[in-house]
Amino acid sequence: VKFIRKRIESAFSVITQRFPAHIHAVTSHGFELKVFLFILAYYGIEKTML
Repeated sequence: VKFIRKRIESAFSVITQRFPAHIHAVTSHGFELKVFLFILAYYGIEKTML
């Protein structure tokens, strides 16, 4: 359980470091969409690099 938690925390840390300093969104739905797409793109890039 500790190993899984460490892995999740490490992945979240890397993702948040790569986030832009500012995400411009007019609505909360737009913000959620941008965050979701950013994470999706991050994992897509990581999988192609492996």
